[in-house]
Amino acid sequence: MGIAFIRVIGSAMGYLFTTASIELIPVSKAVVIIYNPFLASLLSFLIIGEKLSIHDLICFFFCTLGVIMLTDPFSESVKDIKEILGIMFAFLSGASYNISYIALRKIRDTPVSSWVLVLMIMVVNLVTMPAMFLTYDMYRDKFTHYTDNSWILLVIIGSLTLSTLYFANLTFYYEKAGRGAAYHNFELIFTYFFDVFYMKNTFKVIEILGASLIVVANVYLYILKSAGIIN
Repeated sequence: MGIAFIRVIGSAMGYLFTTASIELIPVSKAVVIIYNPFLASLLSFLIIGEKLSIHDLICFFFCTLGVIMLTDPFSESVKDIKEILGIMFAFLSGASYNISYIALRKIRDTPVSSWVLVLMIMVVNLVTMPAMFLTYDMYRDKFTHYTDNSWILLVIIGSLTLSTLYFANLTFYYEKAGRGAAYHNFELIFTYFFDVFYMKNTFKVIEILGASLIVVANVYLYILKSAGIIN
């Protein structure tokens, strides 16, 4: 259960660092770092010796390129110490998340239920998240007031988070850390389409190309694994 504890704490710390990061830098810069499969594969190699093929690295390159095209993180340069600190928080977030994923790789052969891990993560979040948001409100010197509609939305988000945690746990039981991180890039695509079709925001051709690169890279990896070319 010690390794399971690393999964739980790593997930909570990753969320905390993500929140701190996007407060200081644009989300576009943060996600390129946090969702980078190269970071996951490097940490998994250093910590548990998990090796990847040249096909994996090709996929990771095109996934990263797709994320860059989708989010345009270089539209604004780094201007001051706050942005440097935000980038550091993004790296810490990515490292925390990826270490928690690597922990899942270590416990995949032990009888730990995915729902047990979800429950443990939610208990930790119930302690850390209210404290974090209260601290944030104190930092802004402005307390957030939620309407009834906001509470309904929060309940829906909480329910979706439960299913996300469950399937993330299963993903890293069966897939290497780097590949799992690459598959997580689909979150950006879903967010992008929600932004365009539901929020009615404009889109650019380069963003569509970026999303397409992420899809093609992951499908390429899936086909190779299904064909037995990579394990």
